[in-house]
Parts: sequence; structure tokens; C-alpha cells
Amino acid sequence: MTNVDLKSIESWCRVAAKTLSPGVPEAIHDMTMEVIDKNSGKPALVRIADDLAEGISHLPADKRDEAQRILKERCGIGYEYFLKGRLRTISSILKRGKITSSSQYEAALEYASDTTHDPGELDQISRILSDYVAKLDSK
Repeated sequence: MTNVDLKSIESWCRVAAKTLSPGVPEAIHDMTMEVIDKNSGKPALVRIADDLAEGISHLPADKRDEAQRILKERCGIGYEYFLKGRLRTISSILKRGKITSSSQYEAALEYASDTTHDPGELDQISRILSDYVAKLDSK
């Protein structure tokens, strides 16, 4: 990821945090902005964007649509872009039947913790997670 990409993602994070701010306490919003500042120019911004996109996805439909409009107007990327990236990672893990990196492990853990997903996929992800942990423990 280039520095320009990270600058765009940082800008997206700032706009996304602002769109979420009416629904969160001011202290939480300030902490979010501080985390964005501390990670300026770092790949961790992608994870922050994922989390903000997840927050936006849980807004009521009218607020979610408004956030999407604002994000696309100001940044050219809606919140779904980051959600789709996360789902592509999970799809890749399920197809391969194994986890190959710590970032995939984190994505699988997060996916497994959301019980609204397909039960069959959750079982498969749980088995894959167990295999990955067993592999790490054997090293």
C-alpha cells in the first residue's frame, strides 16, 4: 500500500468518524480521532477503516445511507468497500481451508464472534481457527 493510499484511507477514516460522532460520546469520538492521528501513514489505518465501516453498517438505514452518500462524495469510497474486503478475506480462508497469516487469524476471530453469520460457515471457521492455533502451539 502506497503512502497516497494511506492518506486517502486516513481521510476516509476522519470523515467516517465524523459521521458516527452524533451517536457516540464525545470522549469516544476524541479517542477515535487520536487513534487515527497516531496511525497516520501506517497500514493500521486499514483496520481502523474496517472498524469504522462496521460501525456505519449498524446505523439505522437512513443514517447509514446518509453516511454512505457523504463518504462517497468526499472520499470516493463508501463504507461497503471495507466490509467487502473483510468478506473477501473470510471467503479466501474458507476456500483454502486454512489461515496463512496473523491478519487472517484476526479476521477469522472477528468473523467467528458474530453469530449472525451462516452456522455452517461459523463451524468451518471455528475448525480452521482451532487448526491454526494448534499449529502455532506445536511450534
